Amino acid sequence: MQEVPVDFFVEGIKTFFSNNASALEDEDVVYFRPLLLADNPQISLAPPGSYRFLVIGTIAGSYGVAGDAIRLQVIDTGRVVPGGIGAVKTCANYAVSLTHRFGANRAAEFTDVLYLDAHHRRRVCETSTSNVFFIFADNRVVTPKLNDEILAGITRDSILQLAPSVLGCSIFEEDIDIDEVATSAVGMFMSGTARTIQTVNSLTYNGSEREFQEHAIAQRLLSALQECQRGNSEFSEWCFPV
Repeated sequence: MQEVPVDFFVEGIKTFFSNNASALEDEDVVYFRPLLLADNPQISLAPPGSYRFLVIGTIAGSYGVAGDAIRLQVIDTGRVVPGGIGAVKTCANYAVSLTHRFGANRAAEFTDVLYLDAHHRRRVCETSTSNVFFIFADNRVVTPKLNDEILAGITRDSILQLAPSVLGCSIFEEDIDIDEVATSAVGMFMSGTARTIQTVNSLTYNGSEREFQEHAIAQRLLSALQECQRGNSEFSEWCFPV
């Protein structure tokens, strides 16, 4: 598949608003999903000759559970196959996570699952829908280093750029052992386009639940991100009028 030019994507968003302006209220939040798929009529083992690019927009509410009581469970498996498509935004990665997230009555007790690396099942990767960040007692904030099992999320990147001005320090990108999280982390939050930034209340690993008390850092980053979305920050170039 060819890479879609940014300007082409932006034009799709503007077209959405111009076609649907009468159906939207000022306070509405619209979630956009770009979709690229083959559309030429062929059944053969060969690359498609043409593609169709779609921009799907939906009015979005709060993504999560009531009161943002986020409870995660670590599962002893990888989210994706090493060397595969784990770093790509593709439907296949979400499909395989459904069994893990909703199977064995897990959904009744936990909001989501936290995956470990598929190679050694020791390093933290991400949840089924979000990148993750951890806070330790010295206020050190760490997020897993990108690899072929972790999506380079846009909100993740925004947080990394915001951190120096909001927190006065950079966020570390490094491999994180699950035992360090289970014994030393004082806070955790998730990031994603739909979730924005949400604090995690607890993480269960090997049957032991660790509750997190540090939520202020995530809230400061969320407030800064929301100001960016309103065009009221030094990163106002991230926004464009529609």
